[in-house]
Amino acid sequence: MFKKIIFFYSLLFLVFSCDLNGSPVDTKTEEKNIKEYSVVYDLNGASYGTVPESQSFVENSVVLIPKLHDRLFGPIIRDNISQVFLGWSFDKDSDYADFVEGDTFEIEDDKVLFAVFTKSTSVIRKNGPAGGLVFYDKGLFSDGWRYIECAPEDLKNGARMNLEYTYFVNSANIGGGLLNSSLFVRNSAIERALKDYSLIRSNVVYSEWFVPSIGELDEIYIELKSYGFGYFANDFYWSSTVSKIYDKNSLFSQDFESGKITRYTPVGSHYFAERSRVRLIRYF
Repeated sequence: MFKKIIFFYSLLFLVFSCDLNGSPVDTKTEEKNIKEYSVVYDLNGASYGTVPESQSFVENSVVLIPKLHDRLFGPIIRDNISQVFLGWSFDKDSDYADFVEGDTFEIEDDKVLFAVFTKSTSVIRKNGPAGGLVFYDKGLFSDGWRYIECAPEDLKNGARMNLEYTYFVNSANIGGGLLNSSLFVRNSAIERALKDYSLIRSNVVYSEWFVPSIGELDEIYIELKSYGFGYFANDFYWSSTVSKIYDKNSLFSQDFESGKITRYTPVGSHYFAERSRVRLIRYF
């Protein structure tokens, strides 16, 4: 019986050690035939940021474009304003991204993915020094600034605006947001936001942010939201512009779905009942 068992397992070994033609299979040769290829990410002239680490994949594997651990900023245009990162391409000189985060491709040879950036010399819709997006250029430096950039994200949790201490009518114009916001110092929600919000880039802390005037907010809608830049919601955004309606203070807001501008007056309180979104800006 024992001899029969030995014979049976010997036969199995012989069968599985041969190919369909009965020839012995060289497992070491098959292992040698397994090909591996590398995927390398290239900064391609980026002025700031890091790329994902190089990876190795077995032939015909599916490669997933990873999320960046740090934002990439392209070449400097002027005044520390840089080109915007669009994605990746196998072509170093491509104007368009072939891949973005979450895309996939099947690997058949070694690949280099080059970072792709915008190329126009206009500073509008480009990265500002703090990492926001530039939406206004007045053409020259005056009063300490020339450009305006908006923050890359909405103020967390929005804000319930308070008009209790705003006994004034302020500016609706571009360039008025800084003064407007300074008059909201008794508004705890905005005061806290202006105090706490900051962005860090290249070890520089940018903390001089404020709420845009309605003119500045509308410019953001025109130059950024309508072009699909800035990750704005189809929702209402507060401005810092106050006006009077029948001796009552009202505050301008803009619907970022339609672009419609509306004035709101609190009912029975100086606070607005609901929180709305706020996108801070800065001059430089």
